[in-house]
Amino acid sequence: MGVSASMTDAVCGKCNKPAGADVQFCSGCGQPLWQNCPECRISVLLAQQFCNGCGTNLHVHFEKQLGEANKLLDRCEKISTEGKFDQASRLAGMLVKPQDYRFQAVADRAAKIIAESEKQQGYWSEELVKLERRAKRYSSEDRGKDIVALLDPVPPGVLTEELANLLSNTKQKLSALSSCKSDLKKALAEKRYTDAVGLLTQIVELSPSNEKYKKQLNEVAAKVRSKAEALGGAGQFSKAVQMLQTLPANFKDEEFLARFNTYEEAVYLRLMLAKATYYTPLLPGVLDRLEKITPDDDKVSVLKKRASETRKRSKSLFTELWPEWMKPETGSLGIPIVPTKLPSAFPGAQPECITTRGTQFMVALGMAIQAVQAPMPKGDFLAKDAPKGLMSKLFGKKSETTEFGWGIDVGDSSIKAVRVRYTGEPARAQIDNAVQIPLELKPGQGKIRKLDPNVVVAALKKLSGDFSLAEQPVIINFPGNELITRFVLLPPTADKKKYDDFVLQDGRANIPMPMDMVFTAMHVSDAGGNERIAPSGILVAGKKPDIEARKALVESAGIKVTGVMPEPFALWNSLQAISQVELENNISQGETSDGSEAGRTSHADLLIDVGHQRTNILISHPKGLWFRTLDWGLSDMTNALCSAQQLTYGEAEKMRREPLRASHLQIPMDAMLSACQIPRRELERSAYVARESIGELRLRRAMLVGGGAFQPFLSSWLNGCPF
Repeated sequence: MGVSASMTDAVCGKCNKPAGADVQFCSGCGQPLWQNCPECRISVLLAQQFCNGCGTNLHVHFEKQLGEANKLLDRCEKISTEGKFDQASRLAGMLVKPQDYRFQAVADRAAKIIAESEKQQGYWSEELVKLERRAKRYSSEDRGKDIVALLDPVPPGVLTEELANLLSNTKQKLSALSSCKSDLKKALAEKRYTDAVGLLTQIVELSPSNEKYKKQLNEVAAKVRSKAEALGGAGQFSKAVQMLQTLPANFKDEEFLARFNTYEEAVYLRLMLAKATYYTPLLPGVLDRLEKITPDDDKVSVLKKRASETRKRSKSLFTELWPEWMKPETGSLGIPIVPTKLPSAFPGAQPECITTRGTQFMVALGMAIQAVQAPMPKGDFLAKDAPKGLMSKLFGKKSETTEFGWGIDVGDSSIKAVRVRYTGEPARAQIDNAVQIPLELKPGQGKIRKLDPNVVVAALKKLSGDFSLAEQPVIINFPGNELITRFVLLPPTADKKKYDDFVLQDGRANIPMPMDMVFTAMHVSDAGGNERIAPSGILVAGKKPDIEARKALVESAGIKVTGVMPEPFALWNSLQAISQVELENNISQGETSDGSEAGRTSHADLLIDVGHQRTNILISHPKGLWFRTLDWGLSDMTNALCSAQQLTYGEAEKMRREPLRASHLQIPMDAMLSACQIPRRELERSAYVARESIGELRLRRAMLVGGGAFQPFLSSWLNGCPF
């Protein structure tokens, strides 16, 4: 072992007893006589100030160690005062038995800290039991100041979690009480009684045993109620509602609730009438209801006049055939399709059947047109000499042209059937008959709904017997939400005869099922040589077992099915028919600034078909067709009412159709509005995707059809407007 001295005799620094040069520990007290240099690690005497090997100042190193030891003891004393006695004793215990005699003073201090911590721990262990009993008694007696005086001097580490929370909450409560009392004085001095009611309510909640403030709260609340009733009597319902909302629970008896609900509904009905931008069948009922609950309301006459003006304006702006709901002057919806001027009216193919029976016959009408081989142009339908062609059917050969053809839509809530009479001109196929057969729900059925085969077959047998369907071509529907869809952009320079091959090749590559396991339907949009418009194709595929099951279901009723057609294609067929009628009656004139064909070819139609459980979104354009089916329908609104109003499904269905059945109109209207946020978001998203697939578009019109066309305010809700 190397040393920095000559290993001469050493003297113990603690007991001064001499030791031989080769002795490591003092024979008198057992203390070590040597240490290792912190830099070069050779042995040096403890009492030596500098290392002979490297010159390190050993005294400075010792002072640093001594300082760190004292800092640790300072921390022990601090945490001991905080009541963390175990932790203080554990840390100080590391310094009680030092090997170096020079740290004896530190060891004595550490021992003292340990002794004091143990003493305090014993004291507080006994005292804490008494404190806990007193604190609980003070808490039950609402003596907040006494709780603070009792627990605040106690070291925090001694308190249990329950007592620590009690002390913290009590301090916050006293602080809030002080602030409320100060604000209350100002509010009473300035006669701001509604503010005073709120402050007094807080004070009573914070200090429930304070009878003084309870009495004062009743006095001030009575003044507020009296003032609110005076405002309500004067027709200032909004201010009255704001004041009544501040009253405490003990004032809300049956009389109060009845009056409050009356005022609140009057405000809601006024707002509904004032913000109505177009006329709906619900508005007269809203007016009648407002007159009944506020017979002396002077503002009703003003709202009546406004409703009358809205009705006149709606009659001139919107067509009688479709509930138009897109505002042409603003665009609304936030979708990237710019609206143009809407046509004021358009005739076509006995539309009275659709109007009187309901626009939910759009799907059936489209299939019936297909059944009589009265196809709409599949290309540029703006030109009379455009190429024409049939849409593909899922299976079955094309039938010979017949006088009558049927389209049958087996829906979730009813069966819709339309018979079309073919007159020899594609655009003049007439709606000869329209039939609706409701399908009753089984008890307990709601959102999750499956067709009852027995009920469907019985209904179809009656339909077949009444109209001799066995002798006429029939096309049935297939739901859009059970289809896989591919939109394909086609090369404009390719041979048009190969377009179908392009579409099928894309389907084979991208449809995640073998082609022999699906039925497919396809359409190619070709603008008839218009170089400004690139051709596009659509391919849809449905599982063979599902389609065959639907066909078998209908045929079990004695009806021979000519073909099965996807719902979106059927909707498009109907839309094409109406568009052709408009074109031939020159209804499209004036829709563009120059009236040119180039301008007309940029126009698109947006159709939204809202059914019971699903919604079809369809955009028709000369450049192509885009559609999407959402698993959302009117049943979602019904379920929202079930939850909000605690109704059975049947009761909620009635209220959805007639919201005025509700005792308080705002609750069901808000519930249904909330349910409409999902399709509205999806509608906006679909419009962006359609623009990416087809290109820039101008929206000629937006049409809401299906059962949703008769749902009060659904159009406004989809458009993002509350009324």
